Amino acid sequence: MASAPTPTILTVSGLIGSGKTSVCRELSALTGWRVVSAGTILRRMAEDRGLSVIELNEIAKTDESIDKLIDDQLIALRDSSESLIVDSRLAWHFIPNSYKVHLIVDTSIAANRVFNAQRSDESYATPEAAYAANAQRQTIENERFKQYYGIDCEDQSNYDLILDSSAMLPTELAARMLEAVTNRDPAGADKH
Repeated sequence: MASAPTPTILTVSGLIGSGKTSVCRELSALTGWRVVSAGTILRRMAEDRGLSVIELNEIAKTDESIDKLIDDQLIALRDSSESLIVDSRLAWHFIPNSYKVHLIVDTSIAANRVFNAQRSDESYATPEAAYAANAQRQTIENERFKQYYGIDCEDQSNYDLILDSSAMLPTELAARMLEAVTNRDPAGADKH
């Protein structure tokens, strides 16, 4: 009798505006795997408190309980009985048995993506304003992650697969990710 396949947990991290959410949505459409998004959790927390994401990130610099709430939800996914796609800058750290993908992107392209997304909690008058907000948020988060966890999200050795989303469509990125996770070498990483 064949045993049930082991669930796959694929963690997707990346720079702000790298297209994590769109790529995860496309990958879910290809696989049927559920997406869990730390950004959605963070946005909901900010909204519940009447704050912007940047304001909540500022508070999180001194209030560890904000990150702990998100971290605990990610840690609980480690032993999932279903295959998952986890959209989070830190999931690779909290779910070490995952296949870790990191998206990079040209900063001006990222700023335009954030500007054009016009999320209810992130509305900018110009792409330049989106760029400044992205840079501020990225800096706050990176400093906090180093302080709390001693990790550097920009260190590419943390990941199994690195993809540049600057010139690739989410469908192309999702297909590459699915191919990589399906054909991965369990003994080593697949850096691209």
